[in-house]
This record gives sequence, C-alpha cells and structure tokens, in this order.
Amino acid sequence: MCTTRKILITIIHTKGRKIPKIVNGTFDYHKDFPSLTYKQEKAIRTSAKHHQIKKRTPQPMESESSATHKILIIGDSHARNRTNLLQDNLSSDFKVTSFVKPGANMKEIGNTASNEIKALQSDDLVVVWGGANDIQKNNMREAMKSMSKFVGTNQDLNIVVINSPCRYDLTPESCVNNEVNTFNRQVKKSMKFQSKVKILELILDRHHFTSHGLQLNLKEKKVVSQNLALVVKQFFNKESKPPTSISIPIPWKDPPLHITTAEIQDTNETNEANNPPSSTYHQRYCPTRRNPDFLWM
Repeated sequence: MCTTRKILITIIHTKGRKIPKIVNGTFDYHKDFPSLTYKQEKAIRTSAKHHQIKKRTPQPMESESSATHKILIIGDSHARNRTNLLQDNLSSDFKVTSFVKPGANMKEIGNTASNEIKALQSDDLVVVWGGANDIQKNNMREAMKSMSKFVGTNQDLNIVVINSPCRYDLTPESCVNNEVNTFNRQVKKSMKFQSKVKILELILDRHHFTSHGLQLNLKEKKVVSQNLALVVKQFFNKESKPPTSISIPIPWKDPPLHITTAEIQDTNETNEANNPPSSTYHQRYCPTRRNPDFLWM
C-alpha cells in the first residue's frame, strides 16, 4: 500500500492533480494518464481490486399476483422476524407480510395496517399476537375489549390469535403471570363460538426463552412458526386432518323369516320363566289355615 500511495502521489503532482476515475468498479486511468509505466499500471490495478465496488444484480422476486392467499401478521415485539420463518414453512401459494410495533398495546395493534386489512379478501388471513404490554400495565380488560372489537369488525376474515406467553424474567407466582393466564383463558372462552377464529396455544417453558426470559429464542421461534403454518394450512384445507371421532353404523337385525310368531312368543315366555324379574321387596305368603293357639287381631 505504501508503494501504491507513492505512485499515486507522483501521478497527481506530475499530471496536474488529477486522479483516476472509477467506472464500473475499475479505474479509468488510460484516458487521464496515457503514459504510465507497467509498474505504475500494475500498482493501480492492484489498488483497484481492493476498492472494487461489487454491483448487486437484482434477484427476481415472485409476483404477489401468483400468491393465492395473503397472510398478514400484526403484533408487538413477539411477532418480530416472523415473516421469513413463516414463509419458509409455507408454499408459494402464500404471501406473508408483517407490521410489528414493539411496545404497542392491543388497541394500537388492532389499528395497525388498517388499509392493508381492508384490502384482504375471504381467502386471506390475519395473525394477531398482542396483549403482553396491556397485561404489564394492568389493562387486561382494555386488551380484551380491543381484541373483541377487532374480531367483530373483521368477521369476514380468517383470524389466528396467538396467546400471550408467560414472562420468565419474573417469578411464576408474580401478579403479571397470573394475569397472563387469566387473559389467555378469557380469550379462548370469548373466541370459542367464532367460526373463523382459531387460537394457537403456546405451551412454553423456561428453556424456550432467551437468557433474560422475556423473548423467545431462535429455536423456539422456528417451532412456533411451524405450528402457525399448520394452523394456516388447516384454514384452507391444504393439509388433511385426522378425524376426531369415528362413527360405525350398526344395522338393525331382524329375526329370520322361517321362525314364526308363535315360536318367538314361546321363546320369550321360556326366557321369562328361567329369569324371573327381580324385585327389591320380598313376597309375602299368607298361611293356608289358622292355628287356634295364635292370637289373631
């Protein structure tokens, strides 16, 4: 580098303080300095390799019109970096976008991307993940009202609600974690009769979080994205679901035709004689004759 620097300084002094131009990542020194020696050209060429600007070729992106379903993720900091993780678990039929507001309450999350939500159709889906900041500020009721209002306003859309995770930067017996459990139960109860709303329940433990205990680690984020992809596929029947119950019809068994009605009655009488009906009361038998020594009332 010292040799190259001396040569460049010499060229500047000898050529009227001119410096070579960079054109397409290389120095155009032949135009300004036609009388350079071989060593000078080699030194400038070596310096150009270190400072060459790599041109990025734009990668062809898939057009949004080719996607059949649009997935919109809105939420607080828990929904951060979910777009690529969810897109990796879905096919090209889905186009995933997200609007994340760290530190936002449920009301602000519901008002996020209102224009984009209005543009969605019945074949699209919205993922809502919020409520943690409301619970922290003891505003669980406001979060429930905002959640119910959002679902009621967008009844034609498919909605996936992810419950709020517990905080492991606090003790399990803290009032905040108790409010988290109460909030998740109320959300599950209120969305039970909504046909177009599914709830993704997260069963988490301490090792699923980072060292500070507030956010999920990268491994668990991938697991949550996989489970979310399964719920999304169930909305659009992209994945076969095992039946929850199996019903087997039993045909009515009629008696054979060669048996007459009289034979059937005889069979029933024989069964009744062999198996007399049981009673909880004992049968009383009266004496056939009276003993005169017995005092009868």
